[in-house]
Amino acid sequence: MSLNSIKRDLKDYIEENKALLEAWERVTYLTKKDGTPFKSMSKNFNNAIYKRKESFRGYILEVDTKFTPNHRRSYFRNYIDCGNKDNPNTLEEIKQKVSEEIESKKRFIKSLEKRLEIIDYAYEEFSKSYDDIRENLKELCENDVSLTNMICEDIVKR
Repeated sequence: MSLNSIKRDLKDYIEENKALLEAWERVTYLTKKDGTPFKSMSKNFNNAIYKRKESFRGYILEVDTKFTPNHRRSYFRNYIDCGNKDNPNTLEEIKQKVSEEIESKKRFIKSLEKRLEIIDYAYEEFSKSYDDIRENLKELCENDVSLTNMICEDIVKR
């Protein structure tokens, strides 16, 4: 994998997470005219789907999103857990979870962008150090390239 492909994958991952952030930010909450939530929880959301998740006998709030990495269209879903069958979350608890998901995505995107900022320098420095180490090892192995490669492969596997 080259530096350019690592950077491309990282940029795609940032865009994917930005699309997820936008999807969660688009979630709105509906209530009855008197401001109380609907009895059927699925009616309380716009731009998200509240449904049962049979795999863990609970409820989820799900958003759909799409983004276009490298000119390929990708559709995917993301969800938050909304309690179990015996103890489903209230609308207020779900709103809190959506807010937490939004803040979590923002922090994660910042960390990914920081990685993108430092990758050139880190890659270059590591590459130089690695080349120096290989040259030193080659000297220790008395220029036996085969032995040098075997040692390098063993250590890199760690």
